[in-house]
Amino acid sequence: MNTDQASHGYLLRRPIPGTRLRLFCFHHAGAGATAFKAWPQALSPADVLPVQLPGREGRVSETRFGDMELLVEELRKYIGPELRPPYAFYGHSMGALISFNIARAMEESGQPGPEFVAVGAAAQPDKKKFLAELLPLSDPDLAQVLVRIGGMSEFLLGYPEWRDSANALLRDDLRLYHSYQHPAGASVGCPVYAIAGREDPFLGPQEMAAWSGFTRGAFELHEVDGGHIFIRESAEELLGLLKPLVAAHTRP
Repeated sequence: MNTDQASHGYLLRRPIPGTRLRLFCFHHAGAGATAFKAWPQALSPADVLPVQLPGREGRVSETRFGDMELLVEELRKYIGPELRPPYAFYGHSMGALISFNIARAMEESGQPGPEFVAVGAAAQPDKKKFLAELLPLSDPDLAQVLVRIGGMSEFLLGYPEWRDSANALLRDDLRLYHSYQHPAGASVGCPVYAIAGREDPFLGPQEMAAWSGFTRGAFELHEVDGGHIFIRESAEELLGLLKPLVAAHTRP
């Protein structure tokens, strides 16, 4: 069975056999798995596994999900067999909410949960309609906002068809994000490491500290330079922060 058959396209390759930590990475809204292209080498010997959602990059022809609960069920179905201890999650913005809910579902079903969930630039799970104000913006206005926060290359502004395609992906991902209804009191038992961009106009360190209320385990708040897309702006600093966290849970 090849990787596509095993994971239905969610994983770009088959996980490495053995006992090393598997770090599953979930991208932010409007992005794809290439957001983590430098991570496998930087975080070795952990096995870094970027997760590719439908409707973008190599899966651009597939229908995008609009329901968070259905997406989490789908992910558990197709990558669940690869979630064997020790494993962990990193999720950026929308990806944090996805990874949090997979971790919660694994624990609630009695299956081994992750070693930790690292969340970057992410609203706490019960925050209502985060960034909903972006949805009614026109395509030119939305593109300007995305350029300002580092979510779109200014190059795309000169190509309306590409710009509007990128906007459509972001709008669909925001609708997916907003479909989530957080059960009162729901949390995870594993440690949560929250990472905030010091210049994030939406979710700075103070807002990211709210994640402490969604774990029954340890909680740590970390800061890096950059705004909401610090995964790109401060990649080296972020990876330097993650490396010891990953190493602490990585077996030979």
